[in-house]
Amino acid sequence: MSAEEVLLSRAKELGAVSAGIIEARRPNGLDRFYRWLDDGCNADMTYLSARREAYADANAVLPGVRSMVVLAMPQETESLAKSAFPCLESETGESSGAVRGRIAFYAVSEDYHS
Repeated sequence: MSAEEVLLSRAKELGAVSAGIIEARRPNGLDRFYRWLDDGCNADMTYLSARREAYADANAVLPGVRSMVVLAMPQETESLAKSAFPCLESETGESSGAVRGRIAFYAVSEDYHS
């Protein structure tokens, strides 16, 4: 197996739904993203516009970078929801096993923006 195959296989063993290695270059669609920022669509997510240079050139973040490993990770919302909202458990402390709605990951996890 090549080094790339070993890396991607290990990523999936560790829970990545998908994994890939890409060239560190200006991404397609970046101009559209910049227009989205310029139109104020990022609202109070000012960290997005503060990193404009980094989006255009990965070398602004990591000089000499040639490739990047990109992972898609699942969001485990049911177990987070049960721990964040104990009302989902029965009076005996056992889980009822029924979550009555979908709870977004960001709503039950630590705020990574701050």
